[in-house]
Amino acid sequence: MFVKRSATFSSLGNSYFKADNPPFGATFTYYIKETPKSKKETRQEKEKELVKDNKSVEYPAWDDLRAEDREEKSYMLFVISDDQGNVVRKLKEGIKPGINRITWDLRYADTNPVKSVTDKNESGVPVMPGKYSVEMFISIDGDLTKISGPQTFETKVLNNATLAAEDRAAMVAFHKKVAELNRAVEGALNSARDLKTKTDVLIYAIKRTPEAPNSLMDNALRIKKENEDILHHLYQDRTLSSRNEPTYPTVYNRLNELAWGIWATTSAPTTTQQNVYKVATEEFEPLLAQLKRLLEVDLKNLEADMERYGAPWTPGRVPGWNKE
Repeated sequence: MFVKRSATFSSLGNSYFKADNPPFGATFTYYIKETPKSKKETRQEKEKELVKDNKSVEYPAWDDLRAEDREEKSYMLFVISDDQGNVVRKLKEGIKPGINRITWDLRYADTNPVKSVTDKNESGVPVMPGKYSVEMFISIDGDLTKISGPQTFETKVLNNATLAAEDRAAMVAFHKKVAELNRAVEGALNSARDLKTKTDVLIYAIKRTPEAPNSLMDNALRIKKENEDILHHLYQDRTLSSRNEPTYPTVYNRLNELAWGIWATTSAPTTTQQNVYKVATEEFEPLLAQLKRLLEVDLKNLEADMERYGAPWTPGRVPGWNKE
Protein backbone atom coordinates (compact mmCIF):
# COMPACT_ATOMS: atom_id res chain seq x y z
CA MET A 1 0.00 0.00 0.00
CA PHE A 2 1.35 3.45 -0.88
CA VAL A 3 0.71 6.43 1.35
CA LYS A 4 0.94 9.86 -0.21
CA ARG A 5 2.50 12.44 2.05
CA SER A 6 2.49 16.15 1.40
CA ALA A 7 5.41 18.36 2.40
CA THR A 8 4.78 21.58 4.29
CA PHE A 9 6.98 24.58 3.51
CA SER A 10 7.23 27.80 5.44
CA SER A 11 8.85 31.11 4.63
CA LEU A 12 9.95 34.06 6.71
CA GLY A 13 9.43 36.43 3.83
CA ASN A 14 11.73 38.77 1.95
CA SER A 15 12.69 40.64 5.11
CA TYR A 16 14.53 37.61 6.55
CA PHE A 17 18.27 38.18 6.71
CA LYS A 18 21.04 35.87 7.85
CA ALA A 19 24.80 36.48 8.07
CA ASP A 20 27.84 35.12 9.87
CA ASN A 21 28.83 36.72 13.14
CA PRO A 22 31.80 39.11 12.87
CA PRO A 23 35.14 37.58 13.92
CA PHE A 24 35.96 37.84 17.62
CA GLY A 25 38.97 39.83 18.75
CA ALA A 26 40.92 42.95 17.86
CA THR A 27 40.21 43.99 14.27
CA PHE A 28 42.83 46.01 12.39
CA THR A 29 41.71 48.08 9.41
CA TYR A 30 44.29 49.18 6.87
CA TYR A 31 44.49 50.59 3.36
CA ILE A 32 46.71 49.39 0.51
CA LYS A 33 47.00 51.80 -2.42
CA GLU A 34 48.45 49.24 -4.83
CA THR A 35 49.95 45.79 -4.69
CA PRO A 36 53.63 45.26 -5.49
CA LYS A 37 54.30 43.62 -8.81
CA SER A 38 56.35 40.47 -9.12
CA LYS A 39 59.36 40.23 -11.41
CA LYS A 40 57.26 38.26 -13.89
CA GLU A 41 54.42 40.79 -13.86
CA THR A 42 56.88 43.67 -14.33
CA ARG A 43 58.49 41.93 -17.31
CA GLN A 44 55.13 41.12 -18.90
CA GLU A 45 53.97 44.74 -18.56
CA LYS A 46 57.11 45.97 -20.30
CA GLU A 47 56.58 43.41 -23.05
CA LYS A 48 53.01 44.61 -23.57
CA GLU A 49 54.25 48.18 -23.97
CA LEU A 50 56.78 47.05 -26.56
CA VAL A 51 54.09 45.18 -28.47
CA LYS A 52 51.82 48.22 -28.25
CA ASP A 53 54.58 50.39 -29.75
CA ASN A 54 55.26 47.80 -32.49
CA LYS A 55 58.70 47.06 -31.07
CA SER A 56 60.33 43.65 -30.93
CA VAL A 57 60.17 41.62 -27.74
CA GLU A 58 63.28 39.63 -26.90
CA TYR A 59 63.08 36.34 -25.08
CA PRO A 60 64.21 36.81 -21.44
CA ALA A 61 67.63 35.65 -20.36
CA TRP A 62 67.73 32.37 -18.47
CA ASP A 63 69.03 34.08 -15.33
CA ASP A 64 66.06 36.47 -15.43
CA LEU A 65 63.57 33.61 -15.78
CA ARG A 66 65.35 31.73 -13.01
CA ALA A 67 65.01 34.79 -10.76
CA GLU A 68 61.28 34.91 -11.54
CA ASP A 69 60.85 31.22 -10.70
CA ARG A 70 62.66 31.61 -7.37
CA GLU A 71 61.01 34.86 -6.28
CA GLU A 72 59.22 34.66 -2.93
CA LYS A 73 55.56 35.61 -2.96
CA SER A 74 54.79 38.98 -1.34
CA TYR A 75 52.64 39.15 1.79
CA MET A 76 51.60 41.35 4.71
CA LEU A 77 52.76 40.55 8.24
CA PHE A 78 51.12 41.90 11.41
CA VAL A 79 53.31 41.62 14.51
CA ILE A 80 51.46 41.90 17.83
CA SER A 81 53.40 42.62 21.03
CA ASP A 82 52.51 43.07 24.69
CA ASP A 83 53.34 46.13 26.77
CA GLN A 84 56.76 44.64 27.59
CA GLY A 85 57.68 44.40 23.92
CA ASN A 86 57.32 40.61 23.77
CA VAL A 87 55.92 39.35 20.46
CA VAL A 88 52.79 37.29 21.19
CA ARG A 89 51.47 36.62 17.68
CA LYS A 90 52.28 37.05 14.00
CA LEU A 91 49.50 37.13 11.42
CA LYS A 92 50.25 36.65 7.72
CA GLU A 93 47.91 38.00 5.07
CA GLY A 94 47.93 38.32 1.30
CA ILE A 95 48.25 41.75 -0.27
CA LYS A 96 45.03 43.17 -1.66
CA PRO A 97 44.46 46.77 -2.81
CA GLY A 98 41.89 48.91 -1.04
CA ILE A 99 40.49 48.81 2.50
CA ASN A 100 41.21 45.54 4.30
CA ARG A 101 40.63 44.09 7.76
CA ILE A 102 42.32 41.37 9.74
CA THR A 103 41.30 40.14 13.21
CA TRP A 104 43.50 38.80 15.99
CA ASP A 105 41.48 36.42 18.18
CA LEU A 106 43.38 37.45 21.36
CA ARG A 107 45.21 34.13 21.56
CA TYR A 108 48.84 33.11 21.49
CA ALA A 109 50.26 31.23 18.52
CA ASP A 110 49.49 27.55 18.11
CA THR A 111 52.22 25.13 19.23
CA ASN A 112 51.15 22.13 17.15
CA PRO A 113 53.62 20.81 14.54
CA VAL A 114 53.87 22.41 11.12
CA LYS A 115 54.25 19.60 8.59
CA SER A 116 53.56 21.45 5.33
CA VAL A 117 52.93 24.91 3.92
CA THR A 118 49.23 24.06 3.65
CA ASP A 119 48.81 23.55 7.41
CA LYS A 120 46.19 25.89 8.83
CA ASN A 121 47.39 28.64 11.16
CA GLU A 122 45.50 27.74 14.34
CA SER A 123 45.39 29.62 17.64
CA GLY A 124 46.74 28.79 21.05
CA VAL A 125 45.58 29.75 24.55
CA PRO A 126 44.05 33.18 25.36
CA VAL A 127 46.36 36.06 26.29
CA MET A 128 46.18 38.27 29.34
CA PRO A 129 43.95 41.34 29.16
CA GLY A 130 45.98 44.52 28.91
CA LYS A 131 47.78 46.84 26.51
CA TYR A 132 49.15 45.56 23.22
CA SER A 133 50.52 47.05 20.02
CA VAL A 134 50.52 46.02 16.38
CA GLU A 135 53.07 46.75 13.67
CA MET A 136 52.48 46.21 9.95
CA PHE A 137 55.19 44.87 7.64
CA ILE A 138 55.32 44.01 3.97
CA SER A 139 57.51 41.26 2.55
CA ILE A 140 58.64 41.57 -1.06
CA ASP A 141 60.77 38.70 -2.35
CA GLY A 142 61.74 37.85 1.24
CA ASP A 143 62.72 41.44 2.14
CA LEU A 144 60.62 42.46 5.16
CA THR A 145 59.94 46.19 5.54
CA LYS A 146 57.99 47.95 8.28
CA ILE A 147 55.30 50.23 6.86
CA SER A 148 53.18 51.18 9.88
CA GLY A 149 53.00 51.15 13.67
CA PRO A 150 53.26 50.54 16.43
CA GLN A 151 49.57 51.20 17.05
CA THR A 152 48.55 50.54 20.65
CA PHE A 153 45.24 49.12 21.82
CA GLU A 154 43.80 47.55 24.96
CA THR A 155 42.03 44.25 25.54
CA LYS A 156 39.53 43.84 28.36
CA VAL A 157 37.73 40.98 30.08
CA LEU A 158 33.96 40.86 29.54
CA ASN A 159 33.37 39.81 33.17
CA ASN A 160 30.78 37.24 32.14
CA ALA A 161 32.58 34.12 33.43
CA THR A 162 30.82 31.97 36.04
CA LEU A 163 33.98 30.66 37.72
CA ALA A 164 36.58 33.22 36.70
CA ALA A 165 40.13 32.70 37.95
CA GLU A 166 41.02 34.98 40.84
CA ASP A 167 44.65 35.12 39.64
CA ARG A 168 44.36 35.41 35.87
CA ALA A 169 48.12 35.85 35.44
CA ALA A 170 48.74 32.51 37.14
CA MET A 171 46.10 30.87 34.96
CA VAL A 172 47.66 32.21 31.75
CA ALA A 173 51.12 31.15 32.96
CA PHE A 174 49.83 27.60 33.49
CA HIS A 175 48.20 27.62 30.05
CA LYS A 176 51.51 28.69 28.49
CA LYS A 177 53.35 25.88 30.29
CA VAL A 178 50.86 23.37 28.90
CA ALA A 179 51.25 24.89 25.42
CA GLU A 180 55.03 24.52 25.64
CA LEU A 181 54.64 20.92 26.80
CA ASN A 182 52.34 20.36 23.83
CA ARG A 183 54.96 21.78 21.46
CA ALA A 184 57.62 19.44 22.82
CA VAL A 185 55.45 16.31 23.06
CA GLU A 186 53.94 16.74 19.60
CA GLY A 187 57.40 17.36 18.17
CA ALA A 188 58.86 14.31 19.92
CA LEU A 189 55.98 12.13 18.79
CA ASN A 190 56.41 13.13 15.15
CA SER A 191 60.19 12.69 15.42
CA ALA A 192 59.73 9.20 16.84
CA ARG A 193 57.28 8.29 14.09
CA ASP A 194 59.70 9.58 11.44
CA LEU A 195 62.49 7.57 13.07
CA LYS A 196 60.36 4.43 12.97
CA THR A 197 59.87 4.86 9.21
CA LYS A 198 63.53 5.68 8.71
CA THR A 199 64.90 2.69 10.63
CA ASP A 200 62.80 0.34 8.51
CA VAL A 201 64.41 1.85 5.41
CA LEU A 202 67.90 1.64 6.95
CA ILE A 203 67.41 -2.01 7.86
CA TYR A 204 66.30 -2.76 4.31
CA ALA A 205 69.35 -0.93 2.91
CA ILE A 206 71.71 -2.81 5.25
CA LYS A 207 70.29 -6.10 4.00
CA ARG A 208 71.29 -5.02 0.50
CA THR A 209 74.85 -4.05 1.48
CA PRO A 210 77.28 -6.91 0.69
CA GLU A 211 80.07 -5.72 3.00
CA ALA A 212 77.87 -4.79 5.97
CA PRO A 213 78.95 -6.62 9.18
CA ASN A 214 76.42 -8.12 11.58
CA SER A 215 77.13 -5.30 14.04
CA LEU A 216 75.56 -2.84 11.60
CA MET A 217 72.25 -4.72 11.63
CA ASP A 218 72.45 -5.15 15.41
CA ASN A 219 72.74 -1.39 15.90
CA ALA A 220 69.84 -0.69 13.53
CA LEU A 221 67.59 -3.20 15.30
CA ARG A 222 68.55 -1.76 18.70
CA ILE A 223 67.61 1.76 17.59
CA LYS A 224 64.31 0.46 16.25
CA LYS A 225 63.49 -1.37 19.50
CA GLU A 226 64.37 1.61 21.71
CA ASN A 227 62.26 3.90 19.53
CA GLU A 228 59.32 1.50 19.76
CA ASP A 229 59.65 1.59 23.56
CA ILE A 230 59.55 5.40 23.42
CA LEU A 231 56.39 5.34 21.28
CA HIS A 232 54.88 2.83 23.72
CA HIS A 233 55.23 5.19 26.70
CA LEU A 234 54.81 8.43 24.76
CA TYR A 235 51.73 7.63 22.71
CA GLN A 236 50.16 4.17 22.85
CA ASP A 237 50.64 0.57 23.90
CA ARG A 238 49.75 -0.94 20.54
CA THR A 239 49.83 -4.52 21.82
CA LEU A 240 47.07 -3.91 24.36
CA SER A 241 45.04 -1.30 22.47
CA SER A 242 44.86 -3.45 19.32
CA ARG A 243 43.27 -6.19 21.43
CA ASN A 244 40.76 -3.82 23.08
CA GLU A 245 42.45 -4.11 26.47
CA PRO A 246 42.74 -1.18 28.90
CA THR A 247 46.05 0.66 28.71
CA TYR A 248 48.08 2.72 31.16
CA PRO A 249 47.85 6.50 30.48
CA THR A 250 50.66 7.72 28.27
CA VAL A 251 52.24 11.18 28.15
CA TYR A 252 50.07 11.98 25.14
CA ASN A 253 46.91 10.84 26.98
CA ARG A 254 47.72 13.16 29.90
CA LEU A 255 48.45 16.05 27.54
CA ASN A 256 45.10 15.59 25.79
CA GLU A 257 43.33 15.56 29.14
CA LEU A 258 45.00 18.86 30.00
CA ALA A 259 44.34 20.49 26.63
CA TRP A 260 40.62 19.66 26.59
CA GLY A 261 40.28 20.80 30.19
CA ILE A 262 41.78 24.27 29.81
CA TRP A 263 41.19 25.18 26.16
CA ALA A 264 37.79 26.88 26.48
CA THR A 265 37.77 27.96 30.10
CA THR A 266 38.85 31.02 32.06
CA SER A 267 38.74 29.17 35.36
CA ALA A 268 41.83 28.52 37.42
CA PRO A 269 43.53 25.15 36.82
CA THR A 270 42.26 22.48 39.17
CA THR A 271 44.50 20.50 41.50
CA THR A 272 43.94 17.45 39.29
CA GLN A 273 45.09 19.37 36.21
CA GLN A 274 48.20 20.58 37.99
CA ASN A 275 48.99 17.01 39.10
CA VAL A 276 48.42 15.69 35.58
CA TYR A 277 50.87 18.28 34.27
CA LYS A 278 53.45 17.32 36.89
CA VAL A 279 53.22 13.59 36.10
CA ALA A 280 53.29 14.21 32.35
CA THR A 281 56.47 16.29 32.56
CA GLU A 282 58.19 13.76 34.82
CA GLU A 283 57.38 10.91 32.43
CA PHE A 284 58.23 12.91 29.31
CA GLU A 285 61.66 14.22 30.32
CA PRO A 286 63.58 10.89 30.18
CA LEU A 287 61.76 9.87 26.98
CA LEU A 288 62.83 13.09 25.28
CA ALA A 289 66.44 12.62 26.41
CA GLN A 290 66.43 9.06 25.08
CA LEU A 291 64.94 10.15 21.74
CA LYS A 292 67.53 12.92 21.36
CA ARG A 293 70.32 10.42 21.92
CA LEU A 294 68.89 8.07 19.31
CA LEU A 295 68.55 10.84 16.72
CA GLU A 296 71.63 12.94 17.42
CA VAL A 297 74.15 10.23 18.34
CA ASP A 298 73.12 6.65 17.56
CA LEU A 299 71.41 7.33 14.23
CA LYS A 300 74.26 9.53 12.98
CA ASN A 301 76.82 6.87 13.95
CA LEU A 302 74.80 4.19 12.18
CA GLU A 303 74.52 6.26 9.00
CA ALA A 304 78.25 6.99 9.09
CA ASP A 305 78.96 3.26 9.36
CA MET A 306 76.56 2.54 6.50
CA GLU A 307 78.41 5.05 4.34
CA ARG A 308 81.73 3.46 5.30
CA TYR A 309 80.54 0.07 4.08
CA GLY A 310 79.01 1.45 0.87
CA ALA A 311 75.32 1.06 1.73
CA PRO A 312 72.79 2.40 -0.79
CA TRP A 313 71.69 5.98 -0.22
CA THR A 314 68.87 6.45 2.29
CA PRO A 315 66.76 9.59 2.94
CA GLY A 316 68.48 12.29 4.99
CA ARG A 317 71.98 10.96 4.37
CA VAL A 318 74.47 12.89 2.25
CA PRO A 319 76.49 10.32 0.27
CA GLY A 320 80.26 10.24 0.15
CA TRP A 321 82.05 9.64 -3.11
CA ASN A 322 85.23 7.78 -3.94
CA LYS A 323 86.02 8.87 -7.47
CA GLU A 324 89.00 6.55 -7.79
